[in-house]
Amino acid sequence: MAVSDVEQGVVGLDDVLRRQAKDRRQPLLCGRRRSTRGLARRPRGRRGRQQDRGQGEEGRREPGAHHPGSLAVARALLCGLVLGLGACATQPPGPPPPPPERPAPPPDPASLPCDAIARIEVRKSARTLVAFCTGGGERSWVVALGRSPIGPKRTRGDERTPEGEYRVVGAARPSRFHRFLPFDYPSPADAAAALAEGRLDADTHDAIVRARDELRLPPQHTPLGGLLGFHGEGRRWRGDSEQLDWTSGCIAMTDERIDFLAERTAPGTAVVIFP
Repeated sequence: MAVSDVEQGVVGLDDVLRRQAKDRRQPLLCGRRRSTRGLARRPRGRRGRQQDRGQGEEGRREPGAHHPGSLAVARALLCGLVLGLGACATQPPGPPPPPPERPAPPPDPASLPCDAIARIEVRKSARTLVAFCTGGGERSWVVALGRSPIGPKRTRGDERTPEGEYRVVGAARPSRFHRFLPFDYPSPADAAAALAEGRLDADTHDAIVRARDELRLPPQHTPLGGLLGFHGEGRRWRGDSEQLDWTSGCIAMTDERIDFLAERTAPGTAVVIFP
């Protein structure tokens, strides 16, 4: 039901009640006219007049007459209904909220500047080197490994690339492979494994551990081998590093990439080589 319909009902009820109050001879009851046909008339003799006097004003009010308070009660009830309908009326829906803004996608690490390299990872199975730059940048390149690329390096001449955690030691130097950047193989972990297997004596083991603590190159002429690091291709192997494992255990890349790596990698930078 609309609010306007109820308001019209209030006005119409007021008119009906007023007409009923004026027309006392034919009162309305429940929407029908009360018929007076067949009703006995009160005798209007002396005794009847005395009874009228004894009843007072309330007794003389005809059944069709309405007390003024009934109009107020009816109006109050209908007005309450109007207000209730107005309060319960369904408000039209407002505009939907704007969709949340999507955060901007993070920038491509390869597009960020790389002023210094904080960490180097080599993934042998993927033949990939990833250089993690300070500030969030990254550089990823295909590299070449030793001629026996599967498994960690164990002995001199096995032509395997080592696996484990190392540190860059010393600055890059010129090489017949354009440029060479050394890391500290054998590590203390390599020395401990060789000592347990009887492939290394205790004095050499201790010397390798001290070299790590002092951030210098460990002994290189041991049964475990040495002289390993990152280098370029030089004239002899130019263009082969992305297709061929050709080194004696080092990690090779194009001359331009070893220049980039060497110029941004300080001694002490972590090198992690995964299988």
